[in-house]
Parts: sequence; C-alpha cells; structure tokens
Amino acid sequence: MRYIAAQGPKDGRVSTIADFFRMVVEQNITVIIMVANFVENGKKKVGEYFIPGQTLNFDGFEVVVNNTEEQSHFTLSSLLVRQGERMHQLQHYHYSKWPDHGIPTEAISIAQMLSHFQSHHVQGGTVVHCSAGIGRTGTVLQVLLMSEMLTLKGYLNPIEVLGRLRMSRTRLVENEAQYNLSLEILEEILFGKETVVSPDDILNHMDKYISLSRIQYARAKALPSPLSFTSSDMPSFQHLNRNQSVLPADSNRCYLQPRVGVNSWLSQYINAIRVPGSNRDQFMMVTEHPLPHTVSNFWRLVIETECTIVIFINSFENQDENEYPSVLMEPGEIWNVEQYQLQVKETVLYGTWLKHSSLTISSNKDWMHSVTVYQSVEWPVSSPLPPSPYLLLTLAELLQIPRKNTAGPPLLCCSDGVTGCGIVAAMTLIVEHLRSEQVVDVYRTVVKLLRARQQFITSEEQFCMLYTSSATYLQEYANYGNFQ
Repeated sequence: MRYIAAQGPKDGRVSTIADFFRMVVEQNITVIIMVANFVENGKKKVGEYFIPGQTLNFDGFEVVVNNTEEQSHFTLSSLLVRQGERMHQLQHYHYSKWPDHGIPTEAISIAQMLSHFQSHHVQGGTVVHCSAGIGRTGTVLQVLLMSEMLTLKGYLNPIEVLGRLRMSRTRLVENEAQYNLSLEILEEILFGKETVVSPDDILNHMDKYISLSRIQYARAKALPSPLSFTSSDMPSFQHLNRNQSVLPADSNRCYLQPRVGVNSWLSQYINAIRVPGSNRDQFMMVTEHPLPHTVSNFWRLVIETECTIVIFINSFENQDENEYPSVLMEPGEIWNVEQYQLQVKETVLYGTWLKHSSLTISSNKDWMHSVTVYQSVEWPVSSPLPPSPYLLLTLAELLQIPRKNTAGPPLLCCSDGVTGCGIVAAMTLIVEHLRSEQVVDVYRTVVKLLRARQQFITSEEQFCMLYTSSATYLQEYANYGNFQ
C-alpha cells in the first residue's frame, strides 16, 4: 500500500482543490482518509471538495458522490472524479470526532474505521489528510505503518516507524499524546474484539479467562512503553522519590505550585501522576506513600488540586515511622501545612475493611475545603493483593460516586505508588466500563494503565484477580443489564 500525507485542500481566493484531485488521479489514489472537518471551532479548515447530492466542478475536475454510508463511528462515501472523458473511482473515509490540536475521547472509534479500511483495501494508493497534514495525519499513518511492519516483518518498533515518517515530513505526529494514541489505536485493531467479554461469558467460563490471564498479562507487559522520564530522573529530585525505579513520566506528572523563595523546580516536584479515567476528560491521581520530608508536599497536592477523596490503600500499623510516616492526624489534632490548617473531625469504621475520616482544610483567608479520607485497615504493605475481592470492589465503588464539577480528581496512595494503586485503578475502570457498556475488558484496561505507569499490575496474580473480582461484582448484581 502506498500512502500520501497531505494537508486539507483549500478553497476561497486561492484554491488548491483542483491540484488535490490532479494528485489523486495522477497517483491513482483509490482511498482518501479524512480526519478533520471542513469547519472546526468556527473556522474554515478544509475546502469543501465534495458535497453529497451535488456535482462540484474544480477547474476541469467534476466530483460526484455516488453513495454515502453512515457507519457507527465514521462516514464512508463513494466518489466519482471526472476529468474530460477520464473517470476515476475512489472511496472516502471521514472521521469527524477528532478535534484540531487534540485527540479523540477514545481510541476504539478510529480503530474501527482503520480496521474497515485495512480489510477492504490492500493495494493502491491512499491519501491521508487533516487540516495541516501533520498531527492527525501523522498519527493515522503511524498506526497503518506499524500494522504493516507487524504483518510484513513480524515485529514492532514504533520508534523506527516514527523515524521513517519524519524523514518524509518533519512534524508528522506532533506530540507525545498523539504518539500514545497511535499505540492505543493499534492495540484496538489487533486485540480489541478478542478481549471484550460479556457478563454471561465471564460468569459461565471463568476457568477459561483464568487460563488466558497468563498470556494476556505477558502480552500487555511486552508492549513497548511510550513514557519518558527526562525531568523526573534529574539528580536534584532523587531525595524526593521513594524508589528511583518508579518515577513520574514527563507526559502525566502532577506539578505543585512553585513556592516563593524556593528553587522553582524543587518546589514543584512530587512523585505523583495522572491516571486516565473512563474518558479523557476524567482522571485519578496516584502517588507513593510520602517520605518523612515529603508529607507536606502530599497535602499540598491535595490542597492545590482541590481533591475531595483520598484513599490510603495500605495499612501502615506497626511500620517504622522513619520509613512510612503518619500522614493522617488523629481526630481533633491540628496540623499546619504552610498557611493551611488540617484537622480530622472524626474517624469511624467504614464496613469491614476501611476507616472513614472527615478532614477539613482551612486558611486564614476564610477558605475552607472538605476532604473525605478512606484508609485500609487490612491491606498490609507487604501484600500485592488485597485480603478480599470485596475490599477491591469497595474501593472501586467509592471512586464511582459522582463528584461536583468543581471537585478535583481523587487521589490514590499506596506504599510504592504502584502495587496497590495499579490494581485499584484497574478495577475502578473495569467497573466504570461494566456500568456504561455492560462488558468486561481486563486486557485493554491494563494496557491503558501501562501507558501511564509501566510498572502497574505487578504480577499474573493481580491480573487474574481483576477477572475474578469482575465475576464477584457481577454475582452481586443479578440484574447486570443495568448497573446504575
């Protein structure tokens, strides 16, 4: 397959639409993939080079839409281009949900379009265009060329593909978010259908999915990581990390506000990351249990992000205070963090596994903020698994509680920022997906989290527990057709 990366043709005073179709005809293009809209954010971005139901003429090129089919996530049209006596047929794929200078809310929709393209077109030339012909265009080409590399060479090297693209046009795939998206789309194309499990299937064939866990876990962990650690790996930050092998990636680091009179870089650093939620507008924060000299940074993160839910996943009773210092004060006790006062009003047991604390944060400027804190009383630091799937599901359910639009993201904290946080975040996303789509997809959930922190889901046992806990969740809801 031959590919051409193009900018969207322009109309108006200086039109390039005729040149666009001259290229299509001369290069024997059989497919156009359009990942932009004619108008975006109120601005004309691409000249209207076809209109269903109309015949358009551009300097000797007559364009007719013979047929249009609305698919679930894209539009497929058949175009006829006439140049005198010469007639040229081609297919047009239009994906309209990709914002300029942004990324789609999820990868599956564009993956379905590209899967359709790959299954119906194996030869000929294809033009891919957005508006400028670099970001969205490059991302699509990155996916298609990675897929071809796997098919033809039997291995995958995303960086090699990106290098080839940028030898052709320097800015193809503009940023890390688009690069990460290309990997997610490829994952959807390769493995999407086979990893989606219905509630009936997971309840009736659990042995099958337990046996699949080992294969799926190994496959997920073998995927190349897109993460870089240029800033967090700096020597000046080492004393702020519990473990130098677990660092926040450049693309999803949480930043503290700079402090006056203190080194700006140091005052902004905390070993915490943003983890994606069910859609790209939602996220959770994940951090390690603070060190004695970073406890104040932990609470600064809560205050500055206006976080309303904090979950301490591990129990730290009988642990060395120098290694795992107390982070939550006793009821009635007041802690000062810079200009803020923190006080726990009360702490009570929450079911079998948790303690629930009501925390207020106030300042001398009449500002007050309420935080709900949950702390495990049964999940020791030394255990990679919770003592019961019900604790895991309880934490996932707590993170489903609707929050006000003004509330900040929830914060998960475990001993190392990996072991407990990863499996809790995964279970939270699985429950969200069950509620919205009534399906389970453990594999893709884990892959999504590995894009945020490659150490998440530390063992096959954790991966398997996501399946068994999903079944437990379903068993608790006989009417699983409606989880609302």
